[in-house]
Amino acid sequence: MISARNRSLVFINAIHVIPRFTPQRIVTEWVIALNAVLCTLLVFALPPLTVTPRETDEPACRWKPVLIRTALAGLAGALTASLLGYSVRVGLFGNGPTGNIYTEHIRFGPNNTNDIR
Repeated sequence: MISARNRSLVFINAIHVIPRFTPQRIVTEWVIALNAVLCTLLVFALPPLTVTPRETDEPACRWKPVLIRTALAGLAGALTASLLGYSVRVGLFGNGPTGNIYTEHIRFGPNNTNDIR
């Protein structure tokens, strides 16, 4: 009854939780599974949407300029946020390490200091 996508998401969630499984997680996992079943029932119970084409004089690609402006605005916003964040970091900490100055954190390589194994 559950669609393949919902089944895989529910299964992946359950596998992710197994190492720290507690009695409270039973309720959570039950709610997630019930949600997947209800979503699948809604997908199959609702009638399919029918789209009737309208004949208008508007060109078919009227959204292209809007999409281009949106993409450019998003790119400009991401670049601005990155530069602003970097400048705040340099302004607060300089070019040295941030936060705890006694520990150097190395994420990758043979000398990594990750706590997650």
